[in-house]
This record gives sequence, C-alpha cells and structure tokens, in this order.
Amino acid sequence: MQFGIVTGPILNIRTYPDHRAEMRNQILFGEIFNITEYLGKWIKIETFPDNFQGWIAKDSLFRILSEKNRLQLEDGNIHILRHLRKIKPTSPEYGFWIFPGSTLFQFNPRTQKFTLGTERLTLEKPCPENSDKNIRTQISETALSFLNAPHLWGGCSLFGIDSSGLIQVVFKINGVSLPRPVIRQAVSGQPVNFLEEAQTGDLAFFDNAYGDIDHVGILTGQGTIVHVSGKVKIDPIDNQGIPGPIAGSYSHKLRIIKSFL
Repeated sequence: MQFGIVTGPILNIRTYPDHRAEMRNQILFGEIFNITEYLGKWIKIETFPDNFQGWIAKDSLFRILSEKNRLQLEDGNIHILRHLRKIKPTSPEYGFWIFPGSTLFQFNPRTQKFTLGTERLTLEKPCPENSDKNIRTQISETALSFLNAPHLWGGCSLFGIDSSGLIQVVFKINGVSLPRPVIRQAVSGQPVNFLEEAQTGDLAFFDNAYGDIDHVGILTGQGTIVHVSGKVKIDPIDNQGIPGPIAGSYSHKLRIIKSFL
C-alpha cells in the first residue's frame, strides 16, 4: 500500500479528476493520506482519520511514502502547529510558510527540527510552548485567531476556509479529531439541550431553508459564536440562531448544540 505526505503549505482535493472540478477539501503540510487509485495525471486519495475521499493532481506538492516510511515517521513526537510558521529547508535556499494545523513528525522542541520523509527540516521561528489553559479556552482562542480569514468552499487555512473546515482544523490543533463534512460533525458528540447550558468550545449547528444542517460554529460562552459567513467572524447568538441585519430576522437558524469535550 502506498501513502502520500503533503510537502507544501496546502493540498487541494477535488470531486473528480479535473482542475475545473469543485474543490471539496484541503489538507495541510505534513498530513498523510492513503493513495487508492491512479488515473492519468490524477490520483485518488483517502485522508486520515476521517476517510475523506477525492482527487489530487499528480504534480501537486506531495511525496509518496511506503508503509514502512509512514510507520517510521509516526514513531516519535507528533506536533500540531498552532501558529503560522516558516520552514527553513536544507535546500533550496528559500523557505516557505506553513499554516496552523500542520503536522510535524519527530519534532524536537529544543532544536525546532522535524522530519518530512527522509529530510530533516527546521522552523525558522520558535514554536510557543503548549498553553496551560483548559481545552475549552484554547479552542475558543484558536478559533478567534482565524478571524477575518476569507470564506472559501472546501478551504481550511488562513487564506480561505469554510464553516466545517474551521471546526476541523481548530479542534485538530487542540488534539481532537473530527470529520470534515458538517453533517458528520452534527451526528457526533453529545447533545446539549439548551443554549444556556452550552459551554465555551461547544458547537452550534444550523439549518438551511430546506431543514438540512449546512452550517456550524464554535460557541465562546459569552453569548457569541465564531463562524464563517463571508469571512471568519464573531456574532451574537440566541435560542433561535444568529440574528440577521434586519430586526427580528435570523441569518442562521439554530438546530442543535453538541459537545465534543
């Protein structure tokens, strides 16, 4: 079995093997995926751990790994990046930036070195020490660090992100694995009966006009929610949903609240 590892800041996943196809998802630097099919200039992949499937271009920024290579990488400290950082490679001379949520294998916090395949790389700027704040506070602060990132369907980075992508990457940064599609997120977790009982870091899910769940955000515990609507933003929320620009209207209708912590 063959695997791939993302070697650039981000890798686009499309619905079918064509550059004009819809971008369904993105995966970040250091993420490992399963290679399931080759078709001309395209490769079908399946992501870990949520088994998300789609197509990537064969000339994308990734490297092929054997199962032995993968196991060797995973046999050591795995660090999930919390902040935007720049990599200093051995060659070429110029480095590049990687996004929050990127995965560093065999990471040494003292030297800031980590392994990508067989290559040892270094972070140019030091990683901050892990926060001693509780997990709910960390999730809220991580979500707020994405404020003003533009909306991008299928995106998962500061350069563009959608509602379920924001949830997945924020929770990943804080050590919690969640699926990518919003409906799969909605059927997971533990129900919270009332908004008043919700805590910081709980997720609120919203209906569209047809009664289908199509939106999600992270509650801050202060009567507000961080979500993606045009951009990542913070809005008030009440028992009916997120108020709209006209008095008495709602831009998003609250359906359920779930806790994953």
